[in-house]
Amino acid sequence: MSKAESIPTIQGAKAARRPALQKLSLAPSPGAQGTTIVRLAPGDRLTVVVDVENVALPYMVIFDDRPLMYGLVDRRESSGPLSPGTYRLFWAFNHIEKGWSHRLSVEIPGGPAELLEARSEAHKDGPYTIGMALVVVG
Repeated sequence: MSKAESIPTIQGAKAARRPALQKLSLAPSPGAQGTTIVRLAPGDRLTVVVDVENVALPYMVIFDDRPLMYGLVDRRESSGPLSPGTYRLFWAFNHIEKGWSHRLSVEIPGGPAELLEARSEAHKDGPYTIGMALVVVG
């Protein structure tokens, strides 16, 4: 698998036999952004953490077709115990205020928090974003 075909993979301690970080791009071009894969063991919970600064429009985080978070303030939410399978994690942010920023990370049982996205006006990032990660349990 080439570097352009790799996907970042984040895994829990129970899934330690897999590579800690893989990346698979959905586009064949070098340097293209890929989709992150979070690997968990059956029964683990996925914890999502959002830190925001100067937000006027609500952000949304959706896990497996259900809203996990919808708000204007810092939040930390966990899923229930997960069964084997593949789940989708989506998020969307839209900023209109000056000085905005957001960070979205996941916490895996037995592992460190992993940053999925960090954007800010100070870094001249675009004011809106829609992101996705896959959560693979098993």
